[in-house]
Amino acid sequence: METANVSTEEGLYRFLEEYGNNRVKRELLAFWGKHPNARFTRWAIYGLDWSKLEANRGLSALVGGGVVDTHSHNGLTFYSLTNNEEKRRPVLELATLGWHQLQAILRRMEVEGQNAGEAGKARHWSSKASSGFEERGDTLKMIMGRKQEKAEQRKQEVDDGSSR
Repeated sequence: METANVSTEEGLYRFLEEYGNNRVKRELLAFWGKHPNARFTRWAIYGLDWSKLEANRGLSALVGGGVVDTHSHNGLTFYSLTNNEEKRRPVLELATLGWHQLQAILRRMEVEGQNAGEAGKARHWSSKASSGFEERGDTLKMIMGRKQEKAEQRKQEVDDGSSR
């Protein structure tokens, strides 16, 4: 049974309210919670199953909020989780939450969002079984697996078309 530290959950709730107020931002936070010391280009981040527009907006908001840092190297911009401990720690804590703890925080965001006239503020993501925080597999392997599946489907479609 998971034990929840109320002060920690309250801090994480406030952090998510400020920096994770939509699905893409929460999934970006989860991504960096799993890869806290890695640097990624924008193109690698685009591969995380969002539209470029959604990814750009989420990434820009997290950079603007100081949660994600930018680094330039050989003309490329790389993104990484900030070294600012005040903003880094909650991202790492979110990545360690159990499913039930995370769902409790997201339900609270949804209820308070509805009470404030913003129905569904967290609904999208809370109904997804918190995939960003709950998955324990390597995110990049997951992406490559999806791409492999799509390539195999396309090959099968071509094979089916040519055999007719």
